[in-house]
Amino acid sequence: MRAFFQSQAASNPEIQLLVDSVALGGEGMTAPVSFNLQSETLDTLFAAHGNDAQ
Repeated sequence: MRAFFQSQAASNPEIQLLVDSVALGGEGMTAPVSFNLQSETLDTLFAAHGNDAQ
């Protein structure tokens, strides 16, 4: 799944920041997803979509 998101984000640096922050795991029937976003990443994402983060 990560490869799919990587390919979608290749031409979009804002999305690339988000993809790079995601950690996928898994064991058996469990698939945990975690992410760690810095405030600068959120600001960049909001700015790219015309939303004011403040």
